[in-house]
Amino acid sequence: MQKWINKLIRKIEDRKQFLNLDNKVIIYQMGKVGSTSLDNSISNGIHRHNFYPFYNQKVYTSKQNKINLSQRFFLPIEYFLLRRYIKKKIDKGNEIKVITLVREPISRNISFLFQFSPIVLYNYYFNGGKRENMGETLRFMEKEFYRSIWHTSAEEWFDQELKKVTGINIFDHKFDQSQGYSLIKKNNINLLVLKMESLNDNEKVIGEFIGDKNFKLKTDNISSDKWYKDLYKTFKANFKPTQKYINSLYNTRYMKHFYSKEEIDFYKDKWLS
Repeated sequence: MQKWINKLIRKIEDRKQFLNLDNKVIIYQMGKVGSTSLDNSISNGIHRHNFYPFYNQKVYTSKQNKINLSQRFFLPIEYFLLRRYIKKKIDKGNEIKVITLVREPISRNISFLFQFSPIVLYNYYFNGGKRENMGETLRFMEKEFYRSIWHTSAEEWFDQELKKVTGINIFDHKFDQSQGYSLIKKNNINLLVLKMESLNDNEKVIGEFIGDKNFKLKTDNISSDKWYKDLYKTFKANFKPTQKYINSLYNTRYMKHFYSKEEIDFYKDKWLS
């Protein structure tokens, strides 16, 4: 038990040092939306996907993706203390800058599938799949996509994470769909909301927000550059989601809030064509 306690203390001290918010920018967003590029481009950035235990967010489920007992013990305590630390900063009047991002959900869900591709492909080959049989591999990946990805996580992240931590309901604030960004200020929090598809067009906006007039975006963590890039490209080229699946994600407040009708129609045509 003492070993566990010492480990927890070390983790908390590391996190607390990591979350020294003075003159820092928190890059706080759901996964697979281009945040790594921002993290590598902003020298004083703090990169976080969540302040609540990730195992509550079933982005991908499988026997190989389960967490151990010690994580279930430590993580709730660790994340609680991190949230409390941020709240104290806000209550003391500290100005906190936060950047969050959104992305078209079907492309994001596919990226999540391939983020977990070692697990997915392990399951496939362990059960007799043949690497050289591309057709069967693609069919297995598609079944795994529908079966195991948390498809509505993009919209739910804002309620389960951002709203709880910052007190900001993103859907109460107008988003500039044509420009691909919006600025929100509430209490001591300055929030920049960016659309991933417009990220490169908003370097100046990001630079002004973080106070760096020479800001340049460095692209990184691009799925098309990973070891699975060939399979990723082939899957995207052949994947034909059902009309029902498209509607389930596009007829939502998430899409209607961040994307124009023209953009939604474009994505619908893209996936159905």
